[in-house]
Amino acid sequence: MTQTKTVLLVIQDARDRSKLSLLLREMGVNVISCPDPDEATTHLGGDEMNFAAAVVESNIPGYDGSTLVRELAKVNKTCNLVLLTEEERIKDARLDVLKVQQIVRTLSPREMMKILQIVINKPATRKKPKSRPQIPIKPETKTEGSTTFYNPSFVTAKAPPSKALIEKLWYSRNFNDLVILTGEAGSEFELVVREMNTLSGTGNTFPIHVSRNDLIKSDYLESLNAQTYLRASTPPILYIHEIDDLEPPYQKSLQDFIHSIKQSSKRHVRLVMSSIETADHQSKEAKHWLKQLISEADAHFRIPPLRDRKADLEPIIRKTFSDLTTLHPFVNARSIDDSAMDYMCKWIWKGNYSELVNVLRTAIAICPVRSIELGHIQPLMGESSSSTDLMENAADEKLLYPDFAV
Repeated sequence: MTQTKTVLLVIQDARDRSKLSLLLREMGVNVISCPDPDEATTHLGGDEMNFAAAVVESNIPGYDGSTLVRELAKVNKTCNLVLLTEEERIKDARLDVLKVQQIVRTLSPREMMKILQIVINKPATRKKPKSRPQIPIKPETKTEGSTTFYNPSFVTAKAPPSKALIEKLWYSRNFNDLVILTGEAGSEFELVVREMNTLSGTGNTFPIHVSRNDLIKSDYLESLNAQTYLRASTPPILYIHEIDDLEPPYQKSLQDFIHSIKQSSKRHVRLVMSSIETADHQSKEAKHWLKQLISEADAHFRIPPLRDRKADLEPIIRKTFSDLTTLHPFVNARSIDDSAMDYMCKWIWKGNYSELVNVLRTAIAICPVRSIELGHIQPLMGESSSSTDLMENAADEKLLYPDFAV
């Protein structure tokens, strides 16, 4: 005996909900009718959650219908999803991945029922998310073995310069004492450190961020190093950013600590330090000190600027946009128009990842519609500090610039 299918209906207007419910029952299906998402969520437990389809209104006051659709997709993998829109199709990549059928409410009842009949009877399928591209890393020597394939976790690497950087990071993943990172202002220093942390086998913990205030404290680095003696895991990474303007006393203290761990036969912490290569305020003494550090380091990596990594721009933009809109569900923007994407990808960036993030953050905050268009982006381009108070919060900063903790 064929089991009767059940359809979840979430429409606010009682008259519209009653009409559609009656038409669906004439098709021989059971209907669970709800005026709002809060009531609909009460039906998402037990056997009732096995809906053949869910028809959800997009513009529900106080609630985004597409959010409920995504929640339904999580709890019911076999449910076909339908979103009733007002006038035009909603551009949202997440809805496309879930294969949500969008129906304009202005259709006649007969046309709407034809579409619903097809949706209810077809098996639900979801698009598989695209896997991250694997980067082939050739062995350093002929006797080392076969080619290794690595998926970067934090650094976007489609362009040749970024692929070369990942390959160098792979070769130096087991560094002993010190690595120096250089790049233009606003480069992805923190993301590269996170990638190194993953490569070195300590990806289950954060790198330890050492601030200027920490360097002022006496014996702070020594106390962190002493904790390493008691741990059996891979030695942690200490990250010190922008060492260009360190005062001479701190330079000497840091230099002495580096010498002590290089001469130590015990387990010890490992250091990663970053320097801005275009820092105009650097004195001759600071430049000489940096050269000395590079000569003593296990490795020195230069982060390529964005203007040399055109192939990386679109995936970086899409990932950052997805991260920001996920963290801030109250914003309107849910997609980027093709013209705006093309404009951002063709822009000659100053090697500045931070500037790109700020432009996107501001565009998302001021966008009054669901798609960021060219007119929202153009006025922001070239502004180095275009972030707004609306999007500045701890969660945002932790995601895009990880707030490293011990």
